[in-house]
Amino acid sequence: MGLVAATCPHCGKKNNHRKTSDGTVMKCKHCRQPYELEVRHGCGGASGCLGVVVLLVAGVICANILTDKKVANRPAPARAPSVPKPELVAVDSSPDPAPAPATETTEQPLKTVPVASPTSYAKLRQFSNETDELLKELDKAIAIGLVQNDSAWGDFARDFNKKAEAFKRRSQSIEPMRARIIVGSVAGYVQTLLTNRGDRKYREYVSSVIEERDEYLEGIRRDLPAANSTTAESAIGDNEQGPEFHNWTSGKYSVEAAFLSFTNDHVKIRKRDGSTADVPVDRLSDESKELLKSILRTKAKRSFDF
Repeated sequence: MGLVAATCPHCGKKNNHRKTSDGTVMKCKHCRQPYELEVRHGCGGASGCLGVVVLLVAGVICANILTDKKVANRPAPARAPSVPKPELVAVDSSPDPAPAPATETTEQPLKTVPVASPTSYAKLRQFSNETDELLKELDKAIAIGLVQNDSAWGDFARDFNKKAEAFKRRSQSIEPMRARIIVGSVAGYVQTLLTNRGDRKYREYVSSVIEERDEYLEGIRRDLPAANSTTAESAIGDNEQGPEFHNWTSGKYSVEAAFLSFTNDHVKIRKRDGSTADVPVDRLSDESKELLKSILRTKAKRSFDF
């Protein structure tokens, strides 16, 4: 037989009794006071039933949470590819129309773009002479100290820029492009030298640009055919007394040499050591130009103007 615990309503202490003693009057073993034994069955009263219900509800909630997690972690099933519905196309059962008669086409001639002819050597040399004159004019203004006077320098710069701009516009006609860059661009460098008020280092750079231009023109002159040249033969061998030597001056340089030939604005001379040199006519001093004219009038039987 099982025992049940009962609390004495007099002393508040617990007593153990058999379950069959329910409803009988028992004496407390502690205070010896009689009390009626009441055995509780089931869940132990309202509070016991409420605890059971809470446990059941908590268990259901936990089970639902675990189920939701499993479902959320489960990979989604792959969707089957959608198959497009066949498109109904109306079929024309009428007979094909007769082909249109072929039309005769005429081929259009290709348009040819005219190619500009290269600028002649004489014209290039003329452009070079003009830029050299601009540079000489600027060097002279700097040499006389015009740059020290702001008012006078401003007047000079305005006139100088007008000449340089006019030259640059005309130089746009030079062909091909390489010649336009090498020959026609010198005026732009001279203008920059004007802006820099004759800076010494930039003046040296302009000189190197002019040397490159002269080398380019010299290469063109050498490639010219003999038919385009005017040559006066040397007096060497024709004179029993030997070649006649003259003093030739070009810029700061002076040399004693004999005339050999004149071709494409260049005079060829032979020095006393036997070496030869080609000198552009525009680089000769005024005295040497007059000497050359005199020689050409005698040898070529014609006059030259340069």
